[in-house]
Amino acid sequence: MAKFQVRSTAPLEFHIFCDPGTGRFGYRVRFAGADKFHHSIDTCKTPEEAVRQVDRHNQRVWEIPSSGCSDALLVSRDYKQDTDAWKMQKWRADGRSTR
Repeated sequence: MAKFQVRSTAPLEFHIFCDPGTGRFGYRVRFAGADKFHHSIDTCKTPEEAVRQVDRHNQRVWEIPSSGCSDALLVSRDYKQDTDAWKMQKWRADGRSTR
């Protein structure tokens, strides 16, 4: 039987943006506190579609970023409290299995 490994407890940070060259909306993903984005895609027609791509179950907290936050339209740094994703992140941070 495989030994369970605790995944990273660092929360993911999502940025919704608009590419002025294509007029398409997209999202960028990075670990909280990281300088570089891990993943970026810009194929969505609306900002709402971009949000649905990364938050299908509406479990993330979305906010309008401060003026110093590059070209992001919306930023999500955490889950809504008491959602399933929030509970799993808390369990991982405590070192408990989510299985």
